Amino acid sequence: MVILIVEDELLSAMLLEDMLNALGHEVVGPAASVEQAMDLAETPGVRAALLDLNLRGERSLSVAQKFIDRKIPFAFVTGYMTDHLDSKWRAFPLLQKPFMQDTLRATLEQLGVAA
Repeated sequence: MVILIVEDELLSAMLLEDMLNALGHEVVGPAASVEQAMDLAETPGVRAALLDLNLRGERSLSVAQKFIDRKIPFAFVTGYMTDHLDSKWRAFPLLQKPFMQDTLRATLEQLGVAA
């Protein structure tokens, strides 16, 4: 399964990539900005995405909407509380930082893309 990583923290992106590869997934990205994420969301074969909610101070909700429009399942990745999000966005799976292999696997299962 091809999964897009949208993450501006290099170490978090590398950790996600390693964990996804260990679970048998191929990775596209990481995209470190909203602009990069919008471009990489068009990559043929992408079947899911892990989307950091805050990319260098810019909210990534426009990217999330693109995934919705393209019917690509995604989960938000964040180290922050999400209480401030509109209820529309709180309905999507959330991978809380710091994450571990088991929580990543469970999130992928929620998205229907488990290996």
